[in-house]
Amino acid sequence: MLLCTLSWGLTSCGNEEKPAAEEPVAEEQLDQDEAKAKAEDKEQPQEKQEAKPVQKQQSSGSSASSKPAQPVQQTCSITINGWGSRTVNYQSGDTVYSILQRSGAPIQTENSVYGIYIVGINGLKEGDKGAGSGWTYTVNGETIWASADKATVNPGDSIVWSFVTNGF
Repeated sequence: MLLCTLSWGLTSCGNEEKPAAEEPVAEEQLDQDEAKAKAEDKEQPQEKQEAKPVQKQQSSGSSASSKPAQPVQQTCSITINGWGSRTVNYQSGDTVYSILQRSGAPIQTENSVYGIYIVGINGLKEGDKGAGSGWTYTVNGETIWASADKATVNPGDSIVWSFVTNGF
């Protein structure tokens, strides 16, 4: 009986060498050869390699990630006419006044029986442009008729402060 083995791309049967593609090799023989090669690899001493962490690739699909999702910071936007716009991180219980305070705009206030009254923003004060001039605000385009510290806001709300010269 003649035994053929597959080694490094050449098939040898006896003393004759032929390219592997010319001689068909049984699938069973290939499986045995692979098993033998693996056993030989295990017997040979190998250099120690440090284990490297496996990095998972993010896919654009909706598969679940093993890391917990970071909470998305919720914000409100504030625009103060004549001063600028800011995005302010929302905190539970925020009011128009607390967002105004955290916007960084310089403000002047007075306490009233209705709550905190905004006298001035960025140096422009009530009455500076005549009788009936002063600051008013809207939330999401709607005028709110309440003191700024009484008007609560929600994440995503847009607050706009405007200085009016013809009364409220």
